[in-house]
Amino acid sequence: MNSNHSESTPLILVVDDEQKNLQVLGNLLAEKKYRLDFATNGEEALDLAKSYSPDLILLDVMMPKMDGFEVCEKLKKEKITQNIPIIFITAKHEDEDIIKGFESGSVDYICKPFKTQELLARVHTHLNLVLTRKALQKANDELVLVNEMKSEFLGIACHDLKNPLSGIVWHADLLKESIQNYENSHNIQSTEELEILSIIESSASNMLQIINNIMDTEFLESGKVKMDFASVDLGLIAQQIFQINKASAKKKSIDLLIETEQNLFSIVDVSR
Repeated sequence: MNSNHSESTPLILVVDDEQKNLQVLGNLLAEKKYRLDFATNGEEALDLAKSYSPDLILLDVMMPKMDGFEVCEKLKKEKITQNIPIIFITAKHEDEDIIKGFESGSVDYICKPFKTQELLARVHTHLNLVLTRKALQKANDELVLVNEMKSEFLGIACHDLKNPLSGIVWHADLLKESIQNYENSHNIQSTEELEILSIIESSASNMLQIINNIMDTEFLESGKVKMDFASVDLGLIAQQIFQINKASAKKKSIDLLIETEQNLFSIVDVSR
């Protein structure tokens, strides 16, 4: 194998049982600075293709023991070689030969005697397609990695946030119960304190729901999400938002007013 070029230079495997043909193709392709390797029969071509997966194979049809059609079919059946593009270069130019070539899995078919510029143009085109496919695969692999890192980060962040928020909800509820018991035993009322605790409890519960929704993105992306449909009272939601923002508005001397209709329609909430 010609190893005078960098690994990023496309590698072409040329397969022909005639040394003269290998020399002609080798000289043409060497001028374009491609890396080259050569095989003189089908078995050798199969072994080399499996060993290092060339970027392109130029394959003769008429060879002893195993013709090019059979070689192509075998390459397309092997997972490690099935995506290597194959161009037939052959003196067999009948329509049925060309059809058989494409049916066996080749991407192109060039008849001998070929025109040099046409052959080089086709080789260049298919190598560009290979490079584009590799670039897309690399970009896709990077996206998969980034997505996995994002999912891992979200999982850790959500887990770390859920515990303290659950504690806030639990302690707010505990304080409400303690205040109510104290009020009942002393026959007094402290509505404002209970209202503040209710707002704390509601805000923390809403944050927990947001975290659960973030975690549900994994199920959405994997297609494993389970849909549960339920009616939601818009008036109640508006009232909750009002209560949460009332204290903040008061500090800024802003008067908030909420008005809702008695028969306000409901919407459908979808959650896992």
